[in-house]
Amino acid sequence: MSKRIYFTAIITHGDLSKSLDQVTNHLIVSSTKIYNFSNKKLTLEQIENEIAKERERLQPEKSVLFVDLVGGSCWILANRIKQNSPDIAVIGGVNMPMLISYHCLLYTSDAADEEDSVD
Repeated sequence: MSKRIYFTAIITHGDLSKSLDQVTNHLIVSSTKIYNFSNKKLTLEQIENEIAKERERLQPEKSVLFVDLVGGSCWILANRIKQNSPDIAVIGGVNMPMLISYHCLLYTSDAADEEDSVD
């Protein structure tokens, strides 16, 4: 079985997304690329377009959009993106332990898939 393709993004206010990703990558080996988006640097429309472009390029099996604040503008954007794509999960309240767990889950899931393909 081939390795699954995931699209993962963090959408936050300010520089939080980049900081969370950087600190997480200092603590563990990343199991997937995480795209970082900030409403400080891009408009919500630009973020939506960038996500659509990357998802079109990757054709992922699943997509996960982490956001910082449930009910905030980033949350509203993520749920708007999700409306037309049932393969997207939106997760609010992103934090470093959550991202570490996510990477570990993907790593163990891929490792289990590799074991199954050997049998």
